[in-house]
Amino acid sequence: MNWADAVFELYQSSFERVLFPANSIILELSLEFTEPELCALLILDRHGQMTMSQASSMISIAMSTATGIVDRLVRRGLMKRERDESDRRAVYIQLTEEGERICGLITRQVKQEIGDVEKTLTETEKETVMKVLVKYFEVKSKMSQSAAPNLASGGGQRSIPIK
Repeated sequence: MNWADAVFELYQSSFERVLFPANSIILELSLEFTEPELCALLILDRHGQMTMSQASSMISIAMSTATGIVDRLVRRGLMKRERDESDRRAVYIQLTEEGERICGLITRQVKQEIGDVEKTLTETEKETVMKVLVKYFEVKSKMSQSAAPNLASGGGQRSIPIK
């Protein structure tokens, strides 16, 4: 197995355990979220009110998929839609008080779990983890920026080259 395969396997097998661990606040509160729903909640929590198109772009999903996600979260009372008074075509989404409360609980739980791991690491290991994560996200950001013109011409769909 090459390095990229090993990293992908680790990511894939760890994703649910990191975001949805057995002792997670999500399970304690009997909350059921799909990964895109959780991503939408946390993006709005971090960035605040935004348009539907901004949200779909940040989550890297089609507008129709974003609409379905927001519909479900609105029905659950975690998000709300508001029309722009100056441009009735523009629809903004934002978290409700309940959505903010849930995001706060999730954020605190994840930070606690990261803190638990941190306690087991040496200073050198912590620095290494941080350097690797920063490098990873810098590279991903550059790749996303270079792919942006392709997204515009491809109707919003991403294509992943298969070698």
